[in-house]
Amino acid sequence: MTTNNSIDRYVLQYNAYSGNDADYIARISLYNQGQDVGTIDFYKEGQSIPINTELPGKFPGTMHVYLRMYENQLDRVVDMLRCEKPNAVIYDSATLAYVTTGVEPIGEEES
Repeated sequence: MTTNNSIDRYVLQYNAYSGNDADYIARISLYNQGQDVGTIDFYKEGQSIPINTELPGKFPGTMHVYLRMYENQLDRVVDMLRCEKPNAVIYDSATLAYVTTGVEPIGEEES
């Protein structure tokens, strides 16, 4: 079953990279109406990264999506979260999980 969580807020955190392959270098926490709905961890290029997952959320019947990406995608993801609305985090499987915009009208002027 596909998890589709809307996003209305995010928090960006940078870590001091320790050199351990398991360490992420940046994290974006995703929220919808004050509820933590997803996490995107960014890893150093060429590093082995964990698979995408979903786990039960803090509230009954909710799922929390965990995405893992390389650091070269960080700027694009932050730009999308900052400039586009609506946004969502989707989990279908470990190999099909992503952050996305909703349907937008053609020619919409950016703010």
